[in-house]
Amino acid sequence: MKLAFLILTHKEPDELFDKLLKYLDSFPSKVIVVHHDYSQSKFNEKLVNKYDLQMVTPFFETKWGDVSKIDAIAAAYRKLFDVAPDFDWLITLSANCFPVKPHNQIEYFFKQSKHDYYMETHELGPQFSGIYKWHYRTLFTKYLFSIPFISRKLKFYKRAIRIPIKPSKTPFKDLVPFTGSDWYFLNNKGARFVLNLDLPNHPLTQFLGRQNMAPDMNASPVEIIIQTLVKNNHELKGCNNNYRYIDWTNSQNWHPNTLTTKHLSNLNISEALFARKFDNQKSNDLINNLLNTWQLDQ
Repeated sequence: MKLAFLILTHKEPDELFDKLLKYLDSFPSKVIVVHHDYSQSKFNEKLVNKYDLQMVTPFFETKWGDVSKIDAIAAAYRKLFDVAPDFDWLITLSANCFPVKPHNQIEYFFKQSKHDYYMETHELGPQFSGIYKWHYRTLFTKYLFSIPFISRKLKFYKRAIRIPIKPSKTPFKDLVPFTGSDWYFLNNKGARFVLNLDLPNHPLTQFLGRQNMAPDMNASPVEIIIQTLVKNNHELKGCNNNYRYIDWTNSQNWHPNTLTTKHLSNLNISEALFARKFDNQKSNDLINNLLNTWQLDQ
């Protein structure tokens, strides 16, 4: 069982990232592919040799919620198939992720799997609420201009004027649109399907890039493109569960809550294999507690 870990980073590596790499490196058979955006920070080259990291070169400049991340992801897929085409499962991670189960449980999960992917997917449409309606409106309306308005609290703002776009007139014409977390598991078959899509030049990628140029709305490409294409491939058998623990309770600014020891009991009873978002300082006690528990169980 060879596990492939695909990690996109933009911050200079810290102790938390080193702990994550140390854990991943201890799997008997694995490959760790890293795309680092060197335009945003340096990367400790000692880690490359220490953990035999497969670095993606050349790198791509990336932005949060931007289509540029699709270029980086596609390059990481190509790197993975170049260096280890025989891997069994691809696992996407960030530098702020960490496992919440020991090696043997993670390996057993994949060995007994009957699916091709584990991916959170939610259908988009005007009948839904929240982000599922927001993303649908971003995709299927066209921004025209903004009109100045005064709110009831006498505050000035601009209201965007948009007109509907028929899905049949877009690259989604034969596809049901989906959105979901970009933290997922794909087996070799599913990952090869994504590789062969040529994501940077795919019509969906080009379409989202144009739609997101409007100043008022943004639909995250990394949460829509792969999810839509994988979910619409009926030759792949999937599970709508990415086995990640993420706490969104009363979170702010589109970022999940930082995990601390107060989350330990929930993590222990959760079926999740990995979790986020960890912090180098605030999550240190939690990580040490997890590691110590696994050692005692061995």
